[in-house]
Amino acid sequence: MKGIKPPIWRRILVRVESILAPDPGQRYPQCIKGKRACPPEDVGETWGYEGFLEAIRDPEHSE
Repeated sequence: MKGIKPPIWRRILVRVESILAPDPGQRYPQCIKGKRACPPEDVGETWGYEGFLEAIRDPEHSE
């Protein structure tokens, strides 16, 4: 597809400091910290992601 640029997402590598034993009363996997870590699939590249964020913030949004 000539002229179509792939989406560009910045990723941050993290260093694992320790691995703890699982808690039997907890469901895994679990996200313990993060903010807009990466977009969900099929939101329409960078511009679609911005629209997605607007839609999830507004309960009366048309989408």
